[in-house]
Order: sequence, then structure tokens, then C-alpha cells
Amino acid sequence: MHTTRDKMLLSILKRLARLLISKASVSVFLNYPNYIPPDFQSVFLRGRTPYFFGCYHWAFYAHIFSGSGSLILGLILISENLRRRLPGWHRWLGRIQVFNVLLLVTPSGLWMAFYAESGTSRGLALVHLPSALDGVPHAAGEPPSSDAMQTTVAGWNVALHCCVRQWF
Repeated sequence: MHTTRDKMLLSILKRLARLLISKASVSVFLNYPNYIPPDFQSVFLRGRTPYFFGCYHWAFYAHIFSGSGSLILGLILISENLRRRLPGWHRWLGRIQVFNVLLLVTPSGLWMAFYAESGTSRGLALVHLPSALDGVPHAAGEPPSSDAMQTTVAGWNVALHCCVRQWF
């Protein structure tokens, strides 16, 4: 059912996802010394002193720790070998990922977004990133629909475009 072209594109997409997730993970881990304890001279925390120690404080730490876990789980979950060899583990890790994203990463990120000083492009990325959750039905055992896959790819495309514009 899948053509050679589809398999090649999926392979390229997985490699790009691994690269992006790895880069983001390393960036987050390298910045932990700026966040624990908070260094308000660091790039991300600069100017956040007035509201940091309220609810933002809890959302921030929930987000950086659960987000890091989500990135690492994401890297593990895109492994075809894990899915084939240990399907039970893959399913459980997928469930943990879904709950982590739905209960910690997303709510804390949305709370932090109210205080974002990022402009339109990053705001647009924040709006489109949840479309990546269209893979959730697949984690629950249902095959992904082509609409869900297209929405997921479109959401990541917008988010990646915004990130690339920020980096360069």
C-alpha cells in the first residue's frame, strides 16, 4: 500500500524529527543552570522577574521538566525497532507520553503563552503545535487516518518554519 516514495519521505521525516528533537533536548538541558535557580539575566528569563514567582513559576518548571521528558519519550517512541520488538512497552510509553503532554506540557505551555513576548510567528507556532496530537488515536490502537497525518505534518511544518526563522 505504501509506495517506495512514501517510505523514503517517512524515513526522511523521522530523521529530521530525531535531529530536531535532539537539538531541542540538548538546548533545554544546557540551559538548566540558567533556570535552577532562576537567572533573570539569561535570555529566556530576562524581563520575567515581575511575574515569575506567581503561578508562572509553577508552570515554567512543570513545562521544562515534563517537556524534556516528552522530548526523550518522543525519540524513543519513533523507534520502529521498539515498536516491533516490544509492542507492550511501546504502548505504555505512548500512554505515558499522551498523559504527560495533555496534563503537564500543554497546560503549562498555554499558561506561559499568556506572558510570551514572542510576536506573531511564535504565537502561530504555539497555535499549530497541538495539531501534532492528531497521532493520539494511533497511540490508542487506531490506525492513523490520512487527514490526521496531513494535519500533523501541516502543524509541524508551520512550527518548524517559525523555529527556523527564529534561528536564522
